Amino acid sequence: MPSRAQPRLPRTRGGQQHSDGFGKVNVLRKVPALKDGDFTLAESPAILAYLSQKYKTPDHWYPLDMKK
Repeated sequence: MPSRAQPRLPRTRGGQQHSDGFGKVNVLRKVPALKDGDFTLAESPAILAYLSQKYKTPDHWYPLDMKK
């Protein structure tokens, strides 16, 4: 069984996404960002594609073939 992600949301109102710690996850310091072990992604379409492939979600949630 795959481990579940532990969401950690930056406090954007307080500018936490501009911290050095968040800069290690996303050098552009923008939200959303995903860190999975040593792997990071910083764009929501890429994050969705990655998660759908990793957890083998049904094709109707995020199709691998965008022409379908």
